[in-house]
Amino acid sequence: MWKQIRLLLGVQLCDMWGINQARYGKDKKKRNRLIMMFLVLAFLGLFMVGYTGLLCYGCIYLGMGDVIPAYILTVISLIILFFSLFKVGSILFDLKSYELLIALPLKPAAIIVSRFLTMYVQNLGLGLVILISASCVYGYFLRPGISFYMLMLAGAFLMPLLPMTIATAVGAVVVAVTSRMKHKNLMSVILLIVLLMAILVLPMTLAGQDNFTIERLQDIAGLVKDQIYGLYPPARLFAAGVVEGNLAAYAVFAGLSLGLFILLVALVQWKYTAICMALNSKRASKNYKLRELSSESPLKALYRKELKRYMASSLYMINTMVGYLMMVLLAAGIFFIGPQKLEEMLELPGIIVRTLPFLLGFVVSFTSTTASAISMEGKQWWIVQSLPISSKGLFDSKILVNLTVALPCYAVSVLLLLLSMDGTFWEMMWVVVLPLLYILFASVTGLAINCKLPNFQWESEAAVVKQSAAILTAMLVGFAVVLVPMGLLFVCGQEASNWVMGITAVVLGGATAVLYGRTNKVEIRDIG
Repeated sequence: MWKQIRLLLGVQLCDMWGINQARYGKDKKKRNRLIMMFLVLAFLGLFMVGYTGLLCYGCIYLGMGDVIPAYILTVISLIILFFSLFKVGSILFDLKSYELLIALPLKPAAIIVSRFLTMYVQNLGLGLVILISASCVYGYFLRPGISFYMLMLAGAFLMPLLPMTIATAVGAVVVAVTSRMKHKNLMSVILLIVLLMAILVLPMTLAGQDNFTIERLQDIAGLVKDQIYGLYPPARLFAAGVVEGNLAAYAVFAGLSLGLFILLVALVQWKYTAICMALNSKRASKNYKLRELSSESPLKALYRKELKRYMASSLYMINTMVGYLMMVLLAAGIFFIGPQKLEEMLELPGIIVRTLPFLLGFVVSFTSTTASAISMEGKQWWIVQSLPISSKGLFDSKILVNLTVALPCYAVSVLLLLLSMDGTFWEMMWVVVLPLLYILFASVTGLAINCKLPNFQWESEAAVVKQSAAILTAMLVGFAVVLVPMGLLFVCGQEASNWVMGITAVVLGGATAVLYGRTNKVEIRDIG
């Protein structure tokens, strides 16, 4: 069976990342796109290494070096939990590919285990990049013993197990609850988002509700530890083993991670077919009535078609809605706490008002639906190419779907911020104008990038929504258009903040208009 697992794992990873197309494919365009995707991934990896190193150095500089292992474990685990929640349906419980494989001389257990391992290998790469860079900085400055490096390396292989277990269990529960509902994709999205917010918010609230005082704030390391342990309790066991040398605590952490993961694999294997059938079942309407046919304008018809496609994919919805929901949560947090109180807590007067437009722009600049809207057409792209429609009409319909998702969240966020802020006219105006320009820029840029880097030969939606070259490139562009002006804002000082924001607004508006015009000139038949 292990030989079958190894072969299935290799095939799934090669298919997911397009390795065989890059090695053996004759289409140079596809090969160049895959090479570009790997270059973008390498750049993101270097960025994560640098960011992790600076973060760890900051902790050591503040005298919080002992917090680093628990902090890194918590961050990686939450990231894995977050993304695994959205990959469970498309990778683990994909009934179509399971039906193809079960007809082959393969054991069902081998198919199921290989899918778990596919998710594990993806998450392991993220954990190794961050954990190794953190260990290097920690080791260079604090000089721990050899056991530290051995336990951290072992922890890199253990840390994906527990969040994957939680994500799979939650995903299975959501499937069980929503499988018989009429709009099960929409209900799955709502339930997953509610559960995710509860996982993130409730532990922090419970951890900090009694301990947050001025005296406690002076003990920064203790306060951070309490928040981390409240957010992710297994981090306490991991830190006790790595930092304090408590091998018993580390053994409990390892046993908990491995034991729960093995138990989950056994349970999923037992009820795998039933879960897949529930996830992929469709509810038939019992009261269908034939009515008069109506006609619509091409743009309206394309918009409705695109919106139905968007609503039909829970993975697509969740991955593109998270940034906009984070914008609402950020605005709500500032509304309830107050910007002045936050600035007093941070001891940085004026920092919230100055950076708020860019913070909102940051969370919306890399979650646009348009970055994968073209690729989501998949193998049916030839149908779109054969329709008597203009490029502008098709592209406008895809942009309108993103605005349908983004603008309600934007309106709620801006309203909350305007009610909570007591700033000047210009400060209030930039909070309104800049996030809107970032939404428009991300909508047009994502579409332009996806036209250049489409991927129609996919088997799983995760390959388009999470791992495509277009998504990664759009994320890099989103980082750049936020970090560059924010860096200028800190360099130039508060006196020049209006100039920086004004220039940013002009650049964003001009770039959006130019890209929109050029993209509309692209012929649909030339894409692919």
